[in-house]
Amino acid sequence: HYALQVSWHVGYHDDFLRDFAKDNNIVLQAYSPLGGGEIASGKIDAVNTIATAHNVSAAQVALRWIVQQGVAAIPKASTTDYQLENMHVFGFELSDSEMRSLSVMATPPGNGANQDPASMMCIDEDAGRMARCIYLE
Repeated sequence: HYALQVSWHVGYHDDFLRDFAKDNNIVLQAYSPLGGGEIASGKIDAVNTIATAHNVSAAQVALRWIVQQGVAAIPKASTTDYQLENMHVFGFELSDSEMRSLSVMATPPGNGANQDPASMMCIDEDAGRMARCIYLE
């Protein structure tokens, strides 16, 4: 088996890449699954609403969203409490509606500043999936 490690979280993901990996027996690994801490900080209302409904943390919702897609998450945890919290994402399940609401939140990181200047991110309106698009000159 092969593994591919990419930045992947509710704010930034490429569903076409996920599907390609799955179809080709490649394990997709999400690094920075909490968006560099932004998602776990409680600053994102959509994540907080779902967390409250399930009586879990925002970080757990974000990690569960990743796991339900068949993607492996590699969260950073600075304390034992956070490590334990990160492991407890299997006691609840996100509904299809919740999964969709989190999936469509994605925007390019840093307003696209960290991306290759020849590319951008765009949304596939059929499924709310992220697709990599190329600027044509």
